[in-house]
Amino acid sequence: MIRYVVAIFLVLASGEIFTAHAGEGGDLRYQVKRGDTLFDLAGKGLTNLQDYRIVQARNRIEDPRKLLAGSVLRVPRRLLRLQPLAARVVAFRGTVTVNGDGASQGMEIGAGGEVRTRSGAFLTLELPDSSRLTIPSDSRLKIVDLHKILLTNSVIKRFELDDGRVEANVKSLHDAGDRFEVKTPISVAGVRGTSFRVAFSEASGSAGTGVLEGRVAVEGKQSSRLLDAGEGVVVAKSGMKQPVRLLAAPSLLNPEIFQDGEMVEFRLEPIEGAGGYRTQLATDAGFIDIFTESTSDEPAFSLPDIPDGNFFVRFTALSAGGLEGLPSTYAVERRRNDVTATVDNLDDCPGRRCLRFRWRPEGQGDRHFRFQITSAPGGVPVIDEMNMSVEEIVITDLPAGVYYWRVQSIGGEGKDTFARWTEYQKLHVTPAR
Repeated sequence: MIRYVVAIFLVLASGEIFTAHAGEGGDLRYQVKRGDTLFDLAGKGLTNLQDYRIVQARNRIEDPRKLLAGSVLRVPRRLLRLQPLAARVVAFRGTVTVNGDGASQGMEIGAGGEVRTRSGAFLTLELPDSSRLTIPSDSRLKIVDLHKILLTNSVIKRFELDDGRVEANVKSLHDAGDRFEVKTPISVAGVRGTSFRVAFSEASGSAGTGVLEGRVAVEGKQSSRLLDAGEGVVVAKSGMKQPVRLLAAPSLLNPEIFQDGEMVEFRLEPIEGAGGYRTQLATDAGFIDIFTESTSDEPAFSLPDIPDGNFFVRFTALSAGGLEGLPSTYAVERRRNDVTATVDNLDDCPGRRCLRFRWRPEGQGDRHFRFQITSAPGGVPVIDEMNMSVEEIVITDLPAGVYYWRVQSIGGEGKDTFARWTEYQKLHVTPAR
């Protein structure tokens, strides 16, 4: 696969320009501090103490004990002593592999490690400075470099996204030599502290970068673009597209609705220009522990098999070009409480006819029930049985007529009580023979 090098750099408020390179060779530039000697610097940051002579020759220094404070030394990178660092698995769901083997909580992954998330799987890595990389389903990410340069205490973090998506939340980099890069086959995203997303489709060969916080400038083969927070750009094989504003954060309609049905359902306010929508569910507001996600062509979701509990949901709109928009996050309480109800005739009936009404509640925890029969939906109950602990009731010799019946399932206690009625079911009772 041909890889194109595209540099991305951040212009700081002070005017400093931070450039991200696909790979760094050549010399490291070290600014001399008062009291430095080549002997001290070699002991701190070179793999071989005698290599100070190479630095001395390269910089034409007469006395290795006398260095001019503020001057800049050129140090060949091949001489530097590096301290390996590791990313740590802080959360994962589903089938996640590291170098082909299964991931585990707390696992440390160093340079050369390759992680892969299968369908329905998620992984969050935390770096030593608390920066995080969240890798959703169907993605492949390599840790190219992860080390500290002991001479300068600069930290180098380079990642390569071969397919899929990654979201990076990067702590501010304090040292001028620090690097944080996410590379794809056609782009490199480098920042000094920001929140951004990178996506690459192996099928289409295009990459997208969206900036949530901070500023990122993208330099292509023929053009460069400065992206502020809320902007994104797509890089294709044909070149870089024009940057665009990320789509607005979707608003959830009726966020107060209690999620107690068979499906967890969400309805969003449509976003103009959206080609689709994405939702993610996580156990935490920072979306470190994501446990499911879904995409939809419409601003609506019906999610099956969501367990009971309190969680957070995040929505984004997707542009026609594939860029993911700004997120909106909501807290959600899920207490499944739907009921399956049926009616049949009881064979062993002490009267002329016995109707047995049965129901089965879904969800966790104890339930009690209320059973009603009315002559019209919402009408005055003909039968109204409350505080039932059993899941059936037998009605003997109900007069002929048309009735409507329903069951309420009630769980929890006190302020945490929750309840849900079934829909009315129509029942025709013919005259008994």
